[in-house]
Amino acid sequence: MKIVLLMCVLLVAALTLASAQNLAKIASDLAKGGRHVCPYCGYCGYQYKCDRSCSHAACRMCVYRFHCSSTCIGLCRLPETTPRPATTTPSSTTPKETTPVSTTPATNTTINPNNPKNFTFDKFKDVLDAVEKLFPDVPPEDLIHKLRMLVSRYDTPFWKTMYLVNDKVPFVGRDVSPFPNDPASQEAFDYLRQTMLHSIKDTDGDGRLEEQGVIKIGDDAIALGHVITGIAAGYDRHSISGMDNLAATTISGDLGQSGHKNQLDSTKPLIGPSGTWNGEKFTLDGPYSMATDAEILGDIDGYIMGSRVQNDPTTPISSRVKEYYKDGGDHERRFEIFKTLITKQELQKETEEFADNYEIIHGSVDDIQAAENAVNAFCARFNEELGSWCN
Repeated sequence: MKIVLLMCVLLVAALTLASAQNLAKIASDLAKGGRHVCPYCGYCGYQYKCDRSCSHAACRMCVYRFHCSSTCIGLCRLPETTPRPATTTPSSTTPKETTPVSTTPATNTTINPNNPKNFTFDKFKDVLDAVEKLFPDVPPEDLIHKLRMLVSRYDTPFWKTMYLVNDKVPFVGRDVSPFPNDPASQEAFDYLRQTMLHSIKDTDGDGRLEEQGVIKIGDDAIALGHVITGIAAGYDRHSISGMDNLAATTISGDLGQSGHKNQLDSTKPLIGPSGTWNGEKFTLDGPYSMATDAEILGDIDGYIMGSRVQNDPTTPISSRVKEYYKDGGDHERRFEIFKTLITKQELQKETEEFADNYEIIHGSVDDIQAAENAVNAFCARFNEELGSWCN
């Protein structure tokens, strides 16, 4: 009993120290340039809605809010043109080559994070392949987490716990260091980050919302970050708090969040919408949920690829993605494959478990009803593809 109490005391002390260190890091980042440096603020999908009092509903949904002490102090209102200072994050991983990874398109030499261009699947494949060649000694099970960690929202304590990778709890899971702060490869990292960073913004100020962090494959818009989180879970798959982490980091996570939000405000849609492509810009067709069509398709693809990882864990990430999305590849049969991996009842149970855990931070709801509503909305949205699976 004394040993258990001692371990509890040590754990609390470790978490308290980690929290203090984290707040100190944020304070340091603010002094250096605010949201352009702070990993919690710089890539927040709700940053365009935040105000100095952090009173907007989006701030209450933000997965970073518990990092920012008690108030949002207006970081998100800093000018977009503020240069991002160089960071000096140490890393134990050193690239074997120093040749820069070129991501510069022939006709456009800039990558604007607020209006990303040249974010095509062909280009993503090329950049990912180049990064893998730059780090030939990094195995796929580590590389996928390095990719995930490029997007700060996928590297919060929640995600670390989901994967048990770099978790703050002592002696749990494993550690994976981020990519090194190497100027030779920074452009590639920035490109991959923006390609995976899902957000919804009124970029033109005309009230029409653009869904960013999605890529056109065939006629579909795919949220690529959701694919990456699913593959990552496949390498470190386990059950946590009653949830399958592969489902929680993909489809049941989005459905659980959407069902939860709808329970708090019934005017909020449960799923969708789709959108319209105009070149590389994807504009949503209407009010958006926490589970847009692009997110759901990315979730399904991530779930499928993640479920296959252990069959051949040494396959490079780029090869795995290219094989899945090639002409005639399994993305064209995603729903048929998905239906063989999980039943509707299992998905509803996973969604319920996620909603139950999600409400701990975001407010109590009827998680059983939230899950049922969200999964039924999923069935209604994709009724033609899912068919009798929904019965």
